Amino acid sequence: MSVGPSSRGRPGIKMTSDLTILIAEDDPSDAELLKAAMKRAGFSNTVRVVENGERAIAYLEGRAPYDDRATFPMPSLMITDLKMPMIGGFEVLEWIRNRGLAGAAPVIVLSGSALRDDVEKAYRLGASSYIAKPDGFDGWVEMVKLVAGYWGMCEKPGGRAEASGRT
Repeated sequence: MSVGPSSRGRPGIKMTSDLTILIAEDDPSDAELLKAAMKRAGFSNTVRVVENGERAIAYLEGRAPYDDRATFPMPSLMITDLKMPMIGGFEVLEWIRNRGLAGAAPVIVLSGSALRDDVEKAYRLGASSYIAKPDGFDGWVEMVKLVAGYWGMCEKPGGRAEASGRT
């Protein structure tokens, strides 16, 4: 994600197409809705979708069938549902934290649940953000734009501040 001028002269956000987004979502309709919202919002990123936490962990580990890092690069952003079969989003967050990968890339929980216990647990386990799934396609598009805007404004490891020596 990067910041660039918008058509109105204000800072705008765009996702650079060289970033890979990993989506862990067991509902194919929600996965397609999210991909369509990204497309409508103007993003041309590589998006990889896995249907559960077990597949997400295999992807992150580079295990087959995700062992070709040219085809399946490490994601620059991960979006995960919580309630998935086999291994859920909480377990994925815990796996990421236990391997010291927390902070390497933002992990956004996108869930149908807005239960306070789920939100608190996700943040305790290292989620970067927690968003309840929006209603309607326009809500999904707006959510994608807001997420890109926020993460586009954030400094990242190896970014300008680190490169320039600022602290």
